[in-house]
Amino acid sequence: MFDKIFRKSYLRYALNRWVLQHLRYALNRWVLPRLGNEPLAIKNLSQKAWPTVAALNSERTYTDQIECIEWEPARTSDGTDLLEDYARTSRPLLLKGYATSSIGGSWALEWVKQVAGATMAQIRVGNYASAPGGPEIVLMRLADFVDYLLGQSAFPHPDRLVDGMGPYLGNMPIPHLDEYLPCPRFLGEAPSTLFWLGNAGARTPLHCHQHGDFLIVQLIGHRRFVLIPPHEALLVGYLPVNINISTAAFDPFRPDRDQFPGMDHIHRLRVDLEPGDALLIPGFWFHAVQIAEPSMSATRSRNSMPAAIGGGPLQPWRTRPFSRGW
Repeated sequence: MFDKIFRKSYLRYALNRWVLQHLRYALNRWVLPRLGNEPLAIKNLSQKAWPTVAALNSERTYTDQIECIEWEPARTSDGTDLLEDYARTSRPLLLKGYATSSIGGSWALEWVKQVAGATMAQIRVGNYASAPGGPEIVLMRLADFVDYLLGQSAFPHPDRLVDGMGPYLGNMPIPHLDEYLPCPRFLGEAPSTLFWLGNAGARTPLHCHQHGDFLIVQLIGHRRFVLIPPHEALLVGYLPVNINISTAAFDPFRPDRDQFPGMDHIHRLRVDLEPGDALLIPGFWFHAVQIAEPSMSATRSRNSMPAAIGGGPLQPWRTRPFSRGW
């Protein structure tokens, strides 16, 4: 009896995994575009039938400038309703002074070194999309990297730096620091928290996240963001990396008119973050980052689809059907 059940379950899995899934992909990737439907390159950045920028039209994603609100510490609300409203209409939002410190003062590199200095840090040396363990990742203690940022020691691998970019810690969890960050209900009960730490010359190329809305919290120093609305994905020459992220060839800090003759039609929204600021970046918005001094920030995101396409705390995007269209 159990043997029959096992065989049926296995056959069902094999049919879905090795037959139906590939048929769905071929249908979306090759058949439908040739029947006059919207090309998958526009419909879906990841080419995997997941939610993409096609779900957001230009009327919902374009704005002349990033809206800025001075946050009032006396408010009883944690900003959830405000953040939800902007995320659902796919509008970035800057909250000045939102991240009040819970450590008795402002964040400092020496304090980070004291609390989490023993953490092994994955230092990137040129490529934002580097995978852990790859040739463009250097492992070193967080305390040693902080010493480098403070000018107390030299970077141990200067020969591995790429394209003039400074080394930076990016996209890395540091659990010891999570409890000191603000966490509005908008992010859910267990948001994903990743830290970014670098010095002058460190920057991230243009990219977008497709799996949720992000709240950037600036902790130390200043950081400049350039945001580009999702519907301009084709103008910036996006390149799908996986179902979570897409990069783009356009460099908003060093624009190349020969490569992008239509760059004047690209709406580049600039915002400078100061310590304590929080920046909401809705899903699918392209953004690039540049810093000119020792700087640290944290990104907090919820594990759901972007709110603009129906995501929310009770809508985990990974459980959505593979064939679901947007």
